[in-house]
Amino acid sequence: MLAALSAAQTVSGETTPEKLRQNQEILSRDAKWTEDIDAFADGLRRTHPNPFHSMSDRDFDQAIARVKEEVPKLNDPELMVRLMRIAGSVAARQDGHSAVVPYLASPVRAYLFPDGLFIVGAPAEYREFIGSRILKIGGTDVKTVERRVAPLVTRDNRMTAISRLPPFMMCPDLLRGIGLWEGSEDSLPLLVEREGETSELRVTPERMKLQLKGFHLPPLAKENPRWLKEPLDKEHVYRRKRAFFFDVLRQNNALYIQYNAVRAANPDGQTLAEFSRELLQAIDERKPKKVIVDVRHNTGGSNKTYVPLLEALTKSPQLHTHGVLYLLTSRVTFSAAGNFVTELEKKTRVILVGEPSGGSPNQYGDSRMIPMKYTELFFVVWSSKYHEKGEPDEERLVHEVDIPVSMSSSDYFSGSDPVLAAALKDNGAPLVREDPNPRPVLDGDARASFKPAFEN
Repeated sequence: MLAALSAAQTVSGETTPEKLRQNQEILSRDAKWTEDIDAFADGLRRTHPNPFHSMSDRDFDQAIARVKEEVPKLNDPELMVRLMRIAGSVAARQDGHSAVVPYLASPVRAYLFPDGLFIVGAPAEYREFIGSRILKIGGTDVKTVERRVAPLVTRDNRMTAISRLPPFMMCPDLLRGIGLWEGSEDSLPLLVEREGETSELRVTPERMKLQLKGFHLPPLAKENPRWLKEPLDKEHVYRRKRAFFFDVLRQNNALYIQYNAVRAANPDGQTLAEFSRELLQAIDERKPKKVIVDVRHNTGGSNKTYVPLLEALTKSPQLHTHGVLYLLTSRVTFSAAGNFVTELEKKTRVILVGEPSGGSPNQYGDSRMIPMKYTELFFVVWSSKYHEKGEPDEERLVHEVDIPVSMSSSDYFSGSDPVLAAALKDNGAPLVREDPNPRPVLDGDARASFKPAFEN
């Protein structure tokens, strides 16, 4: 009787060995996802010093419960996006060190200029497309992709989001997860335009660990302006080789300092303390009209190491006069570099030029990796410390620039540097932070270089 029943079920297709195997795989996959979702949630509670500063614990728990219920119904990229969306709500301000980051990404590097999204770097097989404007990604126009991806990007402020959007916009699993690309092939199509002609570029994604600390403009193939001349570190392509150096701009009677990473020493062994003594000597001997510190490439490091440079810039009597000390900032200025900006801003009358910073005056930091046992789509990091370098409970999310300067794609590709030019030309701009009637600007909107599509 049992044998007959078993045979009948096999014929009817209800309990065939293939069906049983598929059901076991489904259950196994669902159980694995549930365990990783629990690790994601538990990691936040165990690691973050203030996990619910932007999203309530009740809303977080409800969101986690909904995702776990959806596991059987959603594919893997969709589940990844659900967790990215939760992380985007948890880390919506002052928390760019927390994130869910896809592993599979495009080797083509793009940058969001005021006039569009442009390819600025690529391996040899795609190099001919450097300088092209990206019009569509996976068949969807760039502005739509930008708006859909922006809520998934964790941040300190809006400038962090602008910095991180391009690589996230070209992550194929992310695009599949938000329903903007259904392609199953191994290459992501990009519609690009250059000199009035359009063409399709198909990019093969690579498994790589995207850097959270900003995406720099790389050096150009031709003659570079001063701020781009320092080569990238071959082992860490998102930072410059030397952490700090200075040049004398004789024609302008100025000293130009490039501070690229918050590190204690350069690769050649020169310490920041030694460098700072040399800098003070040069200032004393040359008595420059201006001293310009450029942190546009600086994504951070250890905030325990920048004290020698900070002391040199705050103790030199020649730098106390308004209109002598300038600081060039950008969307990439983040983490410990943001701490440096905060302290320099508090202790001097430095004039800020360029873009608002990507790091907040007060910020969560010191990312800690949260192991995912099963998924290979993404990695998870949560902040583990709070750095209060600004005023206690300061609401300001960004270092406002006193002289806002945007850089267009034509500026970059032609080798121009309008930010440095503005600093050299200035005669002592008033400081936003000293305005007796300050505008209620918290996140850099009023003096921003441009408004990205996700804010329109």
